Amino acid sequence: MISRFNFRAAAFSAVLVLLSLFLTSPVYSSPPLIPAALSDVTLVSTGAVWRYLDDGSYPGPGWTGAAFDDSGWASGAAQLGYGDGDETTTISFGGNPANKYITTYFRRAFTTTHTAPLLEPLTLRLLRDDGAVVYLNGAEIFRSNMPAGTITSTTPASGAIFGAAESTFVTASISTSYLISGTNILAVEIHQANPASSDISFDLELSAQSSAGACANPDIRFAVIGDFGQAGQPNADVAAQIGRWSPDFITTVGDNNYDTGQASTIDANIGQYYHAYIGNYSGSYGAGAATNNFYPVPGNHDWYSAGGLQPYLDYFTLPGNERYYTFTRGPVQFFMLDSDANEPDGNSSGSVQAAWLQSQLAASTARWKLVLLHHAPFSSAGHGSQPALQWPYRQWGASAVLAGHDHTYERLLVDGLPYFVNGLGGKTLRGFGAPVPGSQLRYSDDYGAMLVEAESTCLSFQFITRTGQIVDTFTLKNNLPAVAWLPLIVKQ
Repeated sequence: MISRFNFRAAAFSAVLVLLSLFLTSPVYSSPPLIPAALSDVTLVSTGAVWRYLDDGSYPGPGWTGAAFDDSGWASGAAQLGYGDGDETTTISFGGNPANKYITTYFRRAFTTTHTAPLLEPLTLRLLRDDGAVVYLNGAEIFRSNMPAGTITSTTPASGAIFGAAESTFVTASISTSYLISGTNILAVEIHQANPASSDISFDLELSAQSSAGACANPDIRFAVIGDFGQAGQPNADVAAQIGRWSPDFITTVGDNNYDTGQASTIDANIGQYYHAYIGNYSGSYGAGAATNNFYPVPGNHDWYSAGGLQPYLDYFTLPGNERYYTFTRGPVQFFMLDSDANEPDGNSSGSVQAAWLQSQLAASTARWKLVLLHHAPFSSAGHGSQPALQWPYRQWGASAVLAGHDHTYERLLVDGLPYFVNGLGGKTLRGFGAPVPGSQLRYSDDYGAMLVEAESTCLSFQFITRTGQIVDTFTLKNNLPAVAWLPLIVKQ
């Protein structure tokens, strides 16, 4: 018979053993979410140097665009004008003070490389006396104190500007979609209200706010697109937006080739927009990449051809068996899965593919480990959560899981692990049902893609629409230890 004392001693010893085991095991600690870092970006400053045409002539068609040659125009710093005495550069009004030129033309080139996304909108500040029309890369973006309709070199301003209004900047919000990566052209025409007006004034500022996530010096920047593979304007718009980011490479979360994964449609659906990133490209839309910079995963629509996934496998050159594979860029290792039920190695947590993922994650020494697949483990939209794909990603070592399938954008936090649904790449937009547990942000108003930046202590995710609107920013920081320990507390 065991004495009460011995039983208590044994129980206490067992508790100490359990505590010892627990204390020597790391407890997962989710890196904290921090807001995006914003900074002001001045694209064109007040007082900038402009080229100008002040001889009363019309510069000709195309004068607002990049191809126009303004090398014969004069140049000078703003404020430009005459008659007020505060001008930095005095321009000509002609030989007759009673019959001055109605219109003077201005152009300025500036460069933006979009090394960080610019938030919507741009801010335009314009000093004009009397009226003005402003163009960016050949498109009119703003007019002030000018009549509606066609504007010519002889169109007067709608009215004269007097007093404090002559030195007041008017402000307008301009879409970032007018910008291009590289050289941009601002063109402005300033109009007098009448030929006898005593003065003219012009200055301009164009600025924005930039969000570079929270990674100060990212080692890599890459795009993630999902459910995009249908030729058309949405796909083209998203591709153009991605091009403005100048990413190091592109990844996808499936449904690359609608509707049935045919060899006859794959180049128009993918290569037409992304050939410059695809290694060993043999399509008809231009040159490919010397080194592959396009990493897809299969979606269900990629499996629908009569030959199954074969057109996809023929089109891309990918690592491993090409259906699921891993690669590393910078501080990130990517684990690209085939979540479709047709996958020969299975798509359940007990499958050959899952065992491969578990072993690869365990062997990885990368700072960040991203799992990409098509079918979303968790989703609040029409297809909903996919229980078969709810593998123990966090326990196996993943930093985040990115999926598609539902044509929405959603960010979730489930059991401490970030999940993303990113399916707004070009196919039909769809809505949401009731939010599932863990859903933190949902969006489906417009097409877009994700921009991800990574360095050794930082991983930042953004969803950005085709017009440049930043919908979401989520950042993981790992400048603290990746594990936390529970203290031993003994009460006497």
